Amino acid sequence: MKDNYINKLAEETLSCMDNHKKACAPPYLLTRIHARLLQGKVTVWDRISSFITRPVITVPGLVILIVLNLFIISSNNNTETFIGLKDETSVAQGFNITEVALYDVENVEP
Repeated sequence: MKDNYINKLAEETLSCMDNHKKACAPPYLLTRIHARLLQGKVTVWDRISSFITRPVITVPGLVILIVLNLFIISSNNNTETFIGLKDETSVAQGFNITEVALYDVENVEP
């Protein structure tokens, strides 16, 4: 009984690849690679992208970015935020106009 179960599992494993096709590249890929190799010119963007993607540049750049973000977050002064909110509310209250003043018509006739 155990041999039948193992044989069944082996057959299922072998038959799972029956309907698969050979993997192939898209038709334009080889021509693009060939054209790129024949071109030979290196553009400015190629130089920039090859420089930035180097691990020697990318890793320290990310570390500097994270350290700057942490420094900005830690140096945030919360008292300035509340003062700014007070100023904004006082300005908003200065522009407070009642509805009666909006619809008050002084000169009805032209």
